[in-house]
Amino acid sequence: MFSILFLILQLLTPEQIGFYISNLTKASRSRNKDSLLYYYNELRNKANLREENYLYAYANGLAIFLILTSDSLYAKEHYVDSAIFYLEKCTQLKPDFSDAYAVLGSLYGMKSIMNLSRVVYWGKRSEEAFQKAKSLDPENPRVYYLEGISIFFRPKTFGGGKEKAKEYFEKALVLFQKEKNPLSWGYMECKVFLGFVYEKMDMKEKAIKVYDEILQQEPTYLWVKEARQKLKN
Repeated sequence: MFSILFLILQLLTPEQIGFYISNLTKASRSRNKDSLLYYYNELRNKANLREENYLYAYANGLAIFLILTSDSLYAKEHYVDSAIFYLEKCTQLKPDFSDAYAVLGSLYGMKSIMNLSRVVYWGKRSEEAFQKAKSLDPENPRVYYLEGISIFFRPKTFGGGKEKAKEYFEKALVLFQKEKNPLSWGYMECKVFLGFVYEKMDMKEKAIKVYDEILQQEPTYLWVKEARQKLKN
């Protein structure tokens, strides 16, 4: 009985996973590496119970995804492969979980950049994952946010470009405002990308407005502070 009670107490809820995700992203914004690693390791340790649970698989995959996109030190292919492993496992355990497919779409896109000889293969898998995520939940803001990043870095000849990416980021931000999900993440980062797109489109005043809004909520967001300072100069 005590062992069963212990396991129940150890179970991660969506709210607890959301807590770790929130702190991971906050640490990334302030470039606090100690805090980033602490919450990364805490989440992964707590999500490493032996049972087959889609939330634990998602938590592991997302933790890896967030750290490899936060620090270039971790932007290595074996981290991408590890995140893919957990998120594909998540989709096997819960085939209708839109968020897992959205992150997979982004990870497959990274694989295409890291493996130019297989760019068509990974590019197709990325597109399919995003479409799957969208079909499962058309109101999921992370689908449009993450696909927007993919589109931003994709050449125009392959359907990419900053103008199209802007539409995705703007749509994602509208959906983020409506979302009530304990596992929600990506709102502030999506806003940063929108400001960055405005910069690249020579829409300086709009970029400044977005950056100022972000800094009102997150004064320690270092990348935004630096970008805002450059525009001021």
